[in-house]
Amino acid sequence: MIAPDVSIIEILADLDLGSIFVESKLADAGKNLADYDDVYLPHNHQPQLHPSLLASGIGQITLTEFDHLMVFSKSGCIIKHVSFAIDDASDIVFRNLHLAELWETKRDI
Repeated sequence: MIAPDVSIIEILADLDLGSIFVESKLADAGKNLADYDDVYLPHNHQPQLHPSLLASGIGQITLTEFDHLMVFSKSGCIIKHVSFAIDDASDIVFRNLHLAELWETKRDI
C-alpha cells in the first residue's frame, strides 16, 4: 500500500531528456527552457565526442527538498541523456526504469 502523501509519476514511453532535444520541443510548444530552471537545466558537463549526445545534449533534473516520490514504468521504459541531482530529499524511488546514454568516454590516442 502506498502512503497518501506519496507523489507518483508513471513513465508511459521512452524519454529523451537531453538539453538540446528538450529545448527544441519546448520551443515548438512556444515555451522557454529558462521557465523550468528550478527543476531542469542543461548539465554542467556537455558532451564533446559522442554523436548521439552531441545531437541531444545532456540534461539534469533537480529534486530539492522533495520527499515521498515514486517514479516508475510498468513496461521498463528508457530515460536517456539526463542525470538526477537529489538534495535534501528522502524516500525517492525509481522503479523498473532504464537510465541510458548519459556518459561518453575518451579514447587514448
